[in-house]
Amino acid sequence: MNTIQAAFEDLTSKAIPPDATETEMKLFSLLFYSGAIAVLAILEEIGNDDISEDAGVAMLENLKQEGLTFMQGVKKA
Repeated sequence: MNTIQAAFEDLTSKAIPPDATETEMKLFSLLFYSGAIAVLAILEEIGNDDISEDAGVAMLENLKQEGLTFMQGVKKA
């Protein structure tokens, strides 16, 4: 999986009901791509020269933990 589209298709095949409406699919797509763009913006920021390697690693670890914490909350709901 090396494109956002491939990741979206993988997600939809596993998590989106096959009877989702066109409007729902457009919304899912918008939300997914918005999240991907947000992550890319964060990664771009981490790559700035004024961010040290250690700070960049810490930022990535914090992002990973944020995602894991979110998913744990979803599983409990």
